[in-house]
Amino acid sequence: ARYRIETNIGAAHLRAGRPAEALAHWRAALALRPNDVKARGNVALGLFATGEATDALLLAKAILTDAPGQPSAIVVLYN
Repeated sequence: ARYRIETNIGAAHLRAGRPAEALAHWRAALALRPNDVKARGNVALGLFATGEATDALLLAKAILTDAPGQPSAIVVLYN
């Protein structure tokens, strides 16, 4: 349940224009499920939204190697 809560709070922060807060919650979700593709994609999106483009791109590429078609990784890679 905590994973879903962190993920949803992160999404709410991003929608409200607070990407740093979103990234913090998505990192907490990733810590709970380190191999979860959605959690990894959210962190990539958060990195991108906070201006950490290089780290975001590296993570997005790694995600797409494991899970081709992962939506957040595609958004990061093609923006």
